[in-house]
Amino acid sequence: MIACANVANLLLARSEARQKEIAIRAALGAGRARIIRQLAAESLLLAVIGGGLGLLLAWWGGFGLLPALGSEKIPRLREIAPDVRVLGFALLMSLLTAVVFGLAPALQALKFDLQTALKEGGRTAASSKGRTGLRQALVVAEVALSLMLLVGAGLLIRSFWQLQQVDTGFRAEKLLTMRLFPPASTYPNDQRVAAFYENLLERVRSLPGVKDAAAAEGVPLGDRSGGTVMQTEGQPVELTPLNSAGWRVVSPEYFRTLGIRLLRGRFLEQADQEKTTPVAVVNETLARAHWPNQDPLGRRIRLLNGPPERATTVFLTVVGVVADVKNGGLTETPGQEVYVPLRQRTAAIGGMGFERQMSLAVRASVEPMNLVNAIRQEVWAIDRNIPITSVRAMEQILAGVTVQPRFNMILLGIFAAVALVLAAIGLYGVIAYAVSQRTREIGIRISLGATQGNVLGLVLRQGMKLVGIGLVLGVAGAVGLTRVLVKMLYEVKPTDPATFLSVSLLLVLVALFAAWLPARRAAKVDPMEALRYE
Repeated sequence: MIACANVANLLLARSEARQKEIAIRAALGAGRARIIRQLAAESLLLAVIGGGLGLLLAWWGGFGLLPALGSEKIPRLREIAPDVRVLGFALLMSLLTAVVFGLAPALQALKFDLQTALKEGGRTAASSKGRTGLRQALVVAEVALSLMLLVGAGLLIRSFWQLQQVDTGFRAEKLLTMRLFPPASTYPNDQRVAAFYENLLERVRSLPGVKDAAAAEGVPLGDRSGGTVMQTEGQPVELTPLNSAGWRVVSPEYFRTLGIRLLRGRFLEQADQEKTTPVAVVNETLARAHWPNQDPLGRRIRLLNGPPERATTVFLTVVGVVADVKNGGLTETPGQEVYVPLRQRTAAIGGMGFERQMSLAVRASVEPMNLVNAIRQEVWAIDRNIPITSVRAMEQILAGVTVQPRFNMILLGIFAAVALVLAAIGLYGVIAYAVSQRTREIGIRISLGATQGNVLGLVLRQGMKLVGIGLVLGVAGAVGLTRVLVKMLYEVKPTDPATFLSVSLLLVLVALFAAWLPARRAAKVDPMEALRYE
């Protein structure tokens, strides 16, 4: 719409410059319909050429650039390809553009007085109020639409920045993860599974470049924890959100390997075995919800796999509290989490979701992906039949979580940047044309004593008045339309005052520069040249 408004503005200016030509054609017998057909044909030619170039640009941008921006994380993005419907729609839009935005200038071109237009000085006659008003209205619309796009892009940029500042609760740098699937035939129970992972972790830690390693039923951002009803000792069992908790079976080194902060008590230890007191580490959210302003250490909880009277699990003693971790996603509020030792899985979880497959997390001192082959060999040295999947660096997982917000931000940012440039061009064109029409007037003002500053201010006020009206309309439109972005935003309101203010200021500065260029040229008008008889 902004581009079309620019085209309409240029065609309006061009039709005024051609008034004498059109008047001569009319004087020689050309009817209104014939003149309109000629101007419409010219508009149609421009539209077809522009549409063709646009398709070439879309081919490169839509089918080459966008898939690269979205990487492999946005479903089916690389399947985007041109088809008859897309090409037909683009052709139809080009034709409609020619008709709608070319027709108004053509009709305006016919609104002239034949005698006045054929006079020697008719070419420099002041343009009609109607045409001037239409051109100015188009510029106002461009500014308003540009502001709406800029506000949307600004909100997404702020949201993406907020997303980048989220405390995940762990350190993602140089952390490698992979998923292992020990077969049931070889590892039929928890004891065999635990023995396998303990053996593997000892081997992996001995590899050059490995600082630490751990096993867990899922890693943050990649796998959700299991969920169940939790009972605190001395309290009845109620099916409420307060008594709902996620659980994650981990090896003792899990917290150290992932860099999860200890807030109170201790981490899980190698001494937490099958025959020792069942223990658990809980996250800050759980401790705050159940024991506000109290010491959670020593409290006992139970993860139920059925009605309390038939539950096979035992009460676990809380030995530590750790910081919340973004297990489900960056935008999700951390829920209540319980971490259970690998060797005490049966006592703590019972028959709930028995899992042989676990994730291996490796903290490296080198590039994590360089360790993949060595770790794979250690796994297969124990058992050649264990499949290994989902081999990824944690930084890749983190990047994957933010790829959709990043893609949305870049896409709308590109549109907003193009809109800003087009609006600036449109404003420049209108002011430049107005200056060219008022050259004689400006010459008279200068000859009567007006300074360059006076002329500069006169022209700038004309341009910035249009910008001011466009800003008011644009803010009103943005307040309504940015609400559709609510689901794309994180920790940013769709009516964020800072974004509206900064974007408006940016648009004003760009518009001021666009208006200043023709204003400076007007201020340098030579009165003698301006007043010379044409």
